[in-house]
Amino acid sequence: MIFRRAGILILILSLISCDKDSPPIENSIAASESFVDAFYSFNPDELRDIMVSAEESLPKMLFYQGWAKGGNYEVVERFPCERSGEETIDCSITVKDDLIGALGIDFNVTDTFRLTVTGAQITAVTNSSNDPQAYWDAEEWVRVNRPDLIERPCEGFFDGGPTPGNCVRAMVQGYSEFIASGGLYESGHESAKQSVLGFQSARLKAMIDADIDALERYLADDLTYSHSTGRTETKSEFLSTIESKTIDYISVTPRDVEVRIYGDVAVITGLSRMQGAVGDRPVSFTIRFLDVSKRVGDSWQLVAWQSVRLSEDEG
Repeated sequence: MIFRRAGILILILSLISCDKDSPPIENSIAASESFVDAFYSFNPDELRDIMVSAEESLPKMLFYQGWAKGGNYEVVERFPCERSGEETIDCSITVKDDLIGALGIDFNVTDTFRLTVTGAQITAVTNSSNDPQAYWDAEEWVRVNRPDLIERPCEGFFDGGPTPGNCVRAMVQGYSEFIASGGLYESGHESAKQSVLGFQSARLKAMIDADIDALERYLADDLTYSHSTGRTETKSEFLSTIESKTIDYISVTPRDVEVRIYGDVAVITGLSRMQGAVGDRPVSFTIRFLDVSKRVGDSWQLVAWQSVRLSEDEG
C-alpha cells in the first residue's frame, strides 16, 4: 500500500518537474489518465494523493469511488482522456454495475469525468453520466417509498458521507423492490424509452462498424440526416457516406440523454462525443443532437437527425 501511494506521488512530482520540457496538454492528459487509474483502483488513499490540489472536489469523488466499489462497477470500455477546454480534460469510461443490473436493463452506463488541470496538477473534478431515465425513476421511488432503507447508510449522499458502499447496496435493494412493484412500467412509457435507447445504441454501433445491412433496417426511407457541418443527406446519400468511409466513425459516446415518447414517436436529445476521420483527417469534437425516431413493429427507425458542433468550452 505504502509503495503504491509513493508511486503516485512520484508520478505527480515527475509530471510537475517536466512541465517546462513537455507540452502542457500532454502533462494534463497524463495527470487525467492517472486520476482514472486511481479512481478505479478503489483505493481512497490513491485518490487522495492524485487529488491533493483538488480539495473541494475530494469529498464527492471519495464518496463516488466508494459507491462504485460497493456497486461492483466493472469497466467495459475506457476511452482516452481528451482536452475539452483550455484547462479541462474529459475522461469517459463505460461500466457495468449492480444498479442497472437490478433494473434488468441491457444498458452500460458511460461516466464522464471533467478535470480542471493546470500543468500536471488536478484542481477540480466533476462527473456526469448517461444513466437511463429508469435509474432516476427508481431512485425517486426508493426515496418516497423506502426512506427507511437509505436514511442511515446514505448519510452525506455524494458529499463525503461515511458509508457509500452501504448506501449503494441499499439502493440496489430498493431498485429491486421498485422492479418487483411494477414501477418500471408505470413510470411514463419507461419500457418504450429503454427500447428506443437500445435502438439508438445499436444504430450507432452499425455506423461505427459500417454495417450497411443493419442501417438499411434502422433508417426510415424518408430519412433527413443533417450533419454538424450543415450538410443534409437522404437515406441513400447517408448510406453511401458510411459505405465509402467518406466519414469514418470510430467512436460515438452519447451523454446527458433525454427521451420523450409521443405515441409511436420518440424524441431524443443530448450531447455526444464524436471521434473519427473525414478522408485522411482525424476529427474529435462534441455535438448537441436531436434524434426523431418512429416505432415500426417491435423496433424503431430513425426519421430525422440534426446536430450542431459545440465549442471546446461548451463540450
